[in-house]
Amino acid sequence: MKQHLLTAILAASAAATPLAQAPAAPAVPVSGDNGDMGGIFGMGFGTSSASSSTSGLGSLLSGISSFFGPAKGSTPPKASGLPAAAAPPKPASTPAAAASSGITAMLGGLLNNLDISSLVPTGPEYPKGKPSLQDFYDPGSGPYPAHFFTVPGLTRHTVYAPIKPPPPSLKMPVFIWGNGGCTSSGTPYAMFLTEVASYGYLVIANGPPGGAPPTLDIPRGAGAGGLPGPDGKPKYTMADAAAGGMSTIKDMNDAIAWVVNGNAKEYGNVSTTDFATGGSSCGGLEAYSTAYHNDRVKLIGVYNSGVIMPNKRALLQELKAGVALFPGGPKDMGYENSNADYAALPKNIPAFYASLDSGHLGTFFAKRGGKYGRATVQLFEWYFRGDAKARAAWTDPAAPGGLIAEHWQNVTHRNFN
Repeated sequence: MKQHLLTAILAASAAATPLAQAPAAPAVPVSGDNGDMGGIFGMGFGTSSASSSTSGLGSLLSGISSFFGPAKGSTPPKASGLPAAAAPPKPASTPAAAASSGITAMLGGLLNNLDISSLVPTGPEYPKGKPSLQDFYDPGSGPYPAHFFTVPGLTRHTVYAPIKPPPPSLKMPVFIWGNGGCTSSGTPYAMFLTEVASYGYLVIANGPPGGAPPTLDIPRGAGAGGLPGPDGKPKYTMADAAAGGMSTIKDMNDAIAWVVNGNAKEYGNVSTTDFATGGSSCGGLEAYSTAYHNDRVKLIGVYNSGVIMPNKRALLQELKAGVALFPGGPKDMGYENSNADYAALPKNIPAFYASLDSGHLGTFFAKRGGKYGRATVQLFEWYFRGDAKARAAWTDPAAPGGLIAEHWQNVTHRNFN
């Protein structure tokens, strides 16, 4: 069952056929959930038979959705072409379908003990081996050991925060996270998100806890198909892993509103004005759309992703927040999308780009999020706190532990010092 599920998804990706150009279409609302495809979301399915997606990423997401069944959608707006600096990736057709809850269970335990790297192309920087439960519950390398939990006012989310609040002198920006596949399962990316939180950030992920990373080494019988606790005893079930269904852009907005309304005060000096949105693959598109026309969002992290529908890329010109793109090299299905996005971003906003040859899965599922975890913390520390060492990690090729030393490629930025 496990292998057949992902094989079907990847088969849908391989079956896509090229189109000459993306079709023009009427405008849609500037914001909304995954159903009405507001803002930049533009996944390329759930629209019409004429819809188009870009490269293997769009085909993969469409394949996921086709496998799990239809839901409503709408039509993307007409947009102008890319700047001459970048040629758009070749578009590909996709079926008209949107997503349902099954993909959550896939990440939440269905692929446990399956070598996912044999199904999704990876590069040489993809982490070797499987993290242990001890790795999964590691509190992070930062000065404020962190953990994850739930709160009554956010039943569709998982919160990551330092176990003990940092001193009041430390302002805590907030990172709102969207998962790969737009799954509503808040713990598959826990090692990465805990690492970020351990440096004094509040992190809120779409979905309740219960899902395990697909690479987690779970002792036989420990998790009853779900995620065990740190002691190895059963804690979450497959039902917990799948309970959240699919996430929406509204989920991210709800998390922002929860913080703005003063509900996060007990976790430290949490900012109500400094937000970052971020996400992997489909979650990166949610991050874009949540930040679209939202002045509270100061930075958008787009991991292994990028705008899929070429006739939505011009909407990037309306962004005011900084954008950081983290593709996984040529084997990443989102690589061409990321490259086209970087060239199409407004020339007056902060923009960051770094590619690690990991493939579409990045290094999220390694202890502390691997190299993605370190690069993200370095970016946040530079962007939100002006840390000189973190800046050097991004700008000085000779910096120990910097991105170049860690084999990131094409590391660049503009409009930020």
